Amino acid sequence: SVRLDLNNIDHLPTSVWAAGKIVAQRVQDSPYLHIDSDAYLWKPLPDRICEAPLAIQCYESMDHYKKAHPIFRSAIKSGPEILLKPLKPENLAGNCGIVGGHDLSFLKVYSQTVLDLLFSPENQEAFRTVATTIDFNTCYEQYYLTLLAKQRGVHIEPLMSTLTPPAREAAEVGFTHLFGRAKYNDKCILDLRERVRLEYPQYFSKVER
Repeated sequence: SVRLDLNNIDHLPTSVWAAGKIVAQRVQDSPYLHIDSDAYLWKPLPDRICEAPLAIQCYESMDHYKKAHPIFRSAIKSGPEILLKPLKPENLAGNCGIVGGHDLSFLKVYSQTVLDLLFSPENQEAFRTVATTIDFNTCYEQYYLTLLAKQRGVHIEPLMSTLTPPAREAAEVGFTHLFGRAKYNDKCILDLRERVRLEYPQYFSKVER
């Protein structure tokens, strides 16, 4: 079947690029894993991820959030209280290159709360202006996810130890994520192209055409 739920976010500015991902999660009625379009699986995901109540790619550095979150919380007028509190040193954020799990009640609360924030008339000015100069998406998508999981006692299972793991770990997991500007890096693209050519020649020929 075909769903048209993404039509409901046509009015949002392009700066709110994670909105479609949140909508996709909100409509799920069975356990799922959402994998970003710039992420590549070379092996099946391990059972600990496929069976987790909540799975993420990894925890990531808070350096970005130390800059972005104070601006986010001062600009956003309506949102969950825990997200709009000042950043604490012990707080974490999970990278959502992979996200999902079996705890559907939690995931529905999370995704609906984020959609309420995105659709709130009080926040539209911030999305049209401030959000074009600094990334708000990581705050409402990744930081809020970990805050809410901690508040509700939901276990988070990370796929990898860090956003840039050692080569051996990445190879064992079989996962590549061209996050951020990496997807525009010519060397990264050529390396990815060559790996697909060598490991999946039957698909590579189709992509080339």
